[in-house]
Amino acid sequence: MTLRKLLTMTIIGALAWVSVSLADDTTKSWLFVTHAGGFDFDGSTITLNDVVPDLTAFTDRPNRVVQDLALDDFLGLWADGAANAFADDPPNAVLSIEGRMGEPVILELSNPVRTGSGLSFDASVLSGTLGTSGGPVSLVVDGLGQTIPL
Repeated sequence: MTLRKLLTMTIIGALAWVSVSLADDTTKSWLFVTHAGGFDFDGSTITLNDVVPDLTAFTDRPNRVVQDLALDDFLGLWADGAANAFADDPPNAVLSIEGRMGEPVILELSNPVRTGSGLSFDASVLSGTLGTSGGPVSLVVDGLGQTIPL
């Protein structure tokens, strides 16, 4: 094989990979953001109080996408058997508490339960200090590689 043919085949292969990568609209690196009036934490369960009924879901570069997502659809990402389910690989999240600028808390979340305007998770604190209550709060959940129906 000549160098010219090898170079041509390499370029064609690279272009095909790029076009397939750009065409894949189902699996992206998603982040999810929600807000709540406050939180309560008992050492193992965090409850977001007066949580908003929808989230903002967005992807990062190069194919930026922003969508609103109903809270119940977000909770469906924990369903057993769902592609890339959070139940199999619990997500990390950042809890930003109003009045505590520069003191975010990093959590691992599992087993969500919605009760009225509240949303509870089993939570492990990975970094930072989380008191027993506070708020208002913003929660940013890392859904790396989630396949979501948008």
